Amino acid sequence: MSNSSVTLEESFRIYQQQANFRSQHTLLAYRRAVELFFDFLDDRSAKILPIQHKTYVTACQLSTQDFSAQDQSVLLHFAQWLAQEPHKPKRSDKRPYAFATIELRVAGVHHWLSFIQSQGWLPEGFDLAVAYQQYRDDFLVERSNSHVVFVDDLSPLVRYYDHLEPPRHLLKDEARLARWELVRLRNRAFLHCLADTGGRVSELLSLNVGDIPTGSVLRKSVTITVVGKSNHPYEIHIQSALPTIRAYIFQRKTPKNDEPLFISHDQRYEGARMSRVVAWRIVRRAAKALGMGEVSPQMFRHWRALQLIASGATPQEVRDILGHRSLETVRSLYADAWSQQNTQSNIE
Repeated sequence: MSNSSVTLEESFRIYQQQANFRSQHTLLAYRRAVELFFDFLDDRSAKILPIQHKTYVTACQLSTQDFSAQDQSVLLHFAQWLAQEPHKPKRSDKRPYAFATIELRVAGVHHWLSFIQSQGWLPEGFDLAVAYQQYRDDFLVERSNSHVVFVDDLSPLVRYYDHLEPPRHLLKDEARLARWELVRLRNRAFLHCLADTGGRVSELLSLNVGDIPTGSVLRKSVTITVVGKSNHPYEIHIQSALPTIRAYIFQRKTPKNDEPLFISHDQRYEGARMSRVVAWRIVRRAAKALGMGEVSPQMFRHWRALQLIASGATPQEVRDILGHRSLETVRSLYADAWSQQNTQSNIE
């Protein structure tokens, strides 16, 4: 690895010009992530890491070579900083952020640091893989297990786009109205797919049109192999969402089998695979319109798990259907749900 160095500001500029992004939405989300990372390094009330004790006016002036082995907990501390109340609240400081937002921001910073590493600008003593694993082990797993948010019913949210009416100003513009309808059908299909499968956003976004049979004899269910976390393959099962997915595919006018199932309909990125940012926006806009507060795609997984448990599914079955690798993780996450189910069974 090269020992060459640039400032963090310069590396960020080059990153935005050269790195590969799925969409403009992803670029904007990751740009905001790195900007928040600079705010974290600049926060003098949170001097935890050696790099924060160096002499600098702003973090942008730091060198990529200023990271050291003692800074390998930087992603962990950044995530913890995002989850904290500000020491001195400012109008521009929106902390604490929701868990799903923290995941997105850390992912953005990790993507940027990975780019820096690919250019040979990080010192040999700083191991980015170790930094990311520490974040996963000490923050992500703990938070995902201890901050599981259960909701009684997400059905109204799932149905939000089913009969959504277009804005009146589009009614006289056929082209814009047609595009709006495509977006509505896509959003409807995506929410139904989330609820039906309990799949992760990244897994559902990896699907292609050819994964959904649309021939003359329509199958009532489809099983698709996807790749989950840590390259773990498992099968997702789509049944009740199939009509909404097929309606969306039909409206797209015979797309090719190798095209992404969920795509952007923004004229600037037409046909590109839909980004995680847009997926989260679909959920949050519906939740906000219904007055449901903060709802993330992850909550659909927990809702699906509760449905499975209520129907008598075993921990092994929940693990396999939702694509978890660890049986202990499943038992820990839903221990209360199984306990309640067992109590009700005993009463009956």
